[in-house]
Amino acid sequence: MAELQTLQCPNCGAQATFDPSALARTCEFCGSEFKIPVPDKFVELREKSSILPFQVDKSAAFRAFDEWLQKGLFKPGDLLQVLQRRGMEGMYVPFWSFNVQARTEWHGQLGVTRYRRVTRTRTNADGKTESYQEDEPYTEWHPRSGVHHGQYLDHIVGSGVLSQEEADRILPYDFAMARPWDADYVAGFKAEVPGRPEEDAWAAAAARIQGYERTACAQGITRLDSASTEFLSCDRSLSYLPMWIFSYSYKGKPFRALVNGQTSEVQGTKPISTGKVILAVVLGIVAIAIILGIMALINSAG
Repeated sequence: MAELQTLQCPNCGAQATFDPSALARTCEFCGSEFKIPVPDKFVELREKSSILPFQVDKSAAFRAFDEWLQKGLFKPGDLLQVLQRRGMEGMYVPFWSFNVQARTEWHGQLGVTRYRRVTRTRTNADGKTESYQEDEPYTEWHPRSGVHHGQYLDHIVGSGVLSQEEADRILPYDFAMARPWDADYVAGFKAEVPGRPEEDAWAAAAARIQGYERTACAQGITRLDSASTEFLSCDRSLSYLPMWIFSYSYKGKPFRALVNGQTSEVQGTKPISTGKVILAVVLGIVAIAIILGIMALINSAG
């Protein structure tokens, strides 16, 4: 966690603590917006980055969040009454993007099912041993190999707070709307300095892309024995993506939801009523029992 620092508001002179991982803040005393000095190591990086401006305002984000919160068969009945909103932020979240051309040499096996006639023995109704024949399946293996080429654009969250799982759910964004970094876009919002180094993000992207390549190479064969991936090219960039971040709690347990600042798509976690889940399971078991009972009656009648 970043150490809090003290900064004086240039408008009213009030001094307050701030998190240096943010790039802008609002003075609690006069409400004015001002920029936070960025550590030197991030200045050059920021100037080369791009930013996707907000397309969804605060009121629209609230509506999207409320609609999402009220959906779901298993939400607690008292959710809206007990829920406590702890905060809502309009945030530009850093993402590392990797445009990668990959080449993979692979080896595997294609299994073809064949049948052969075999003789077996069994005990008949009279207690005697008798021979009979049946078709026995077996697998005939054929080696396969090849080279697969793939082009990937993978986005790895650079936030020190949000997980990659959350990031994947809130995507996609329209990167055609990206603009060169301009601090004016940050006014009224916050922006996070990347808490995840570029090389760490690249390691995560490379592992994911290798997984994509293995999946692609495994198509059309039964078993993939090996896959060796090399990266022929990799273009890297840093982008700041707009999100509305809602933090709230239900009966003391914290939850978080994200609203895509371009599309208003909502993703996040919400409380689940254990009682409703148990009831659904019980009703499912009862329904299956009824169906099996009806099938038994039909079979006995036949």
